[in-house]
Amino acid sequence: FIMKKTLLSTAMALAMGTGVAQAETFDFLGTFSMYSGAEFVGGCNTPDCVTGTFDFNLTTGTGSGGSMTSEVPFFGFNWTAHDFVMTATGPGTVSAQIPFDWGAPSDTTPCGVANCDIPVVAVFSLTPTGTPGEFSVATLDGDDSGTPGTAMTEGPFVGFSPTFSGTASVVPIPSADWLFGTGLLGLVGVARRKKSA
Repeated sequence: FIMKKTLLSTAMALAMGTGVAQAETFDFLGTFSMYSGAEFVGGCNTPDCVTGTFDFNLTTGTGSGGSMTSEVPFFGFNWTAHDFVMTATGPGTVSAQIPFDWGAPSDTTPCGVANCDIPVVAVFSLTPTGTPGEFSVATLDGDDSGTPGTAMTEGPFVGFSPTFSGTASVVPIPSADWLFGTGLLGLVGVARRKKSA
């Protein structure tokens, strides 16, 4: 019985722990703006022109993975951001490295467009809106320049500061996962009843 209980406890810890240890997936919906100094030079202001997902663990304050795309061309071309790396830098503040691909179609680059992996660093706030699992996202002045965003140092937009704002919503855990966890808890209860009998 002790061996069965240990195996059951281990299985339950693995099943229940995955939801805690792994990053949560967020859907992002928002806008994009690019500044040169204090001057707005492009982007899109409709509340759904940028869509995507990213993974972030609210407990550990870290995340990796995700992608975002702009539905509105920027200087003639749409862009795609990918492979985010995020770290909490304070209460409700997150620093992110966000490479993006932009430019004319190309057969000579691995991403299929002229410019791959243009490096962007962004510092943004992640603030609960009051709706469970929903957060407001706003880009902060990451380089103390007086303009939102952090000036880019490489690629075709050196000196420009990209900003993102919008809403990030936690994607619910599939019901099958909850049922599996609940079933394991039920098995533990049955095992305890047998032991006391």
